[in-house]
Amino acid sequence: MRYNNYVLFVIYDGYNYKGFQIQQDFDTIQKRIYDALNDTFNYFKLNLKIVSMSYTGRTDAKVSAIKQVFNFKTDNPIKINSELFLDVFNFFLPNDIKAYKFNPVKVSFNSRYEAIYKIYIYKAISFNISINKKYNILNILENEEYFKNQRDYIKDKYGFFNFIFLPDFNNQKKQKIIDALSYFNTEANFQSFYKPDKVNKNTILKLESFVDFYSFDNIEIINLEFKSKYFLRNMIRKIVGTILAYVYDEITIEYIKDMFENPDPSKGKYIASPCGLILFNSIYNQDL
Repeated sequence: MRYNNYVLFVIYDGYNYKGFQIQQDFDTIQKRIYDALNDTFNYFKLNLKIVSMSYTGRTDAKVSAIKQVFNFKTDNPIKINSELFLDVFNFFLPNDIKAYKFNPVKVSFNSRYEAIYKIYIYKAISFNISINKKYNILNILENEEYFKNQRDYIKDKYGFFNFIFLPDFNNQKKQKIIDALSYFNTEANFQSFYKPDKVNKNTILKLESFVDFYSFDNIEIINLEFKSKYFLRNMIRKIVGTILAYVYDEITIEYIKDMFENPDPSKGKYIASPCGLILFNSIYNQDL
């Protein structure tokens, strides 16, 4: 049988979901996509079924995406105008998940294995709000609960959703982020920044890292950007957690050097909240 292959570009706020991949008894992004597709097929009275589904990359609970690329194969063609199909498909999705591109692709295309680069950003925000509680590095990394009032204030006033809050942020801490990030613009063994899977992974990869600082209306926005062909499990959150541990004087720069010189997963003990992590872009050789 010759299958038909289609691609979807999807944006979502992952805060309210138990991760990306379909899991029994849990509300996930992939489950919402799968159910909405079947609802759309039923709406148009299409006699077809989903044979397989792939995606650029799996995201953890509370992680968001701006360009998550799905492809799914069906046993019969979808003979519906793309714009109309998207309108109906989005009707069956919740407000925090939306598709913005739909079209057929070659049957051999796989959105996971053909991505030549993935770009993630990690967003943090600092704001001049008085903090009455005493905080430590765990409060900063876990963030969304400890600094809930600060997060809610910024969300309500400015509309930001995907970020963590950094207390007492100043120019010295800004420079420490720049200094620490220089160690993550490299090709190296990232085993120290990896939560091992059941299947052994190649932990040597090339990573490009950048940081941008934006200020407006007394808000300081810190955008950390990471680009690579692939990423290890929890890698970015452990990198950000390590950087923030250095910024807030929990570890020294020598500790970061040692994580590369003597890689060991047990050294990656600082992990940042998933709330600030966003799959920003998925890059392919072909025009989808």
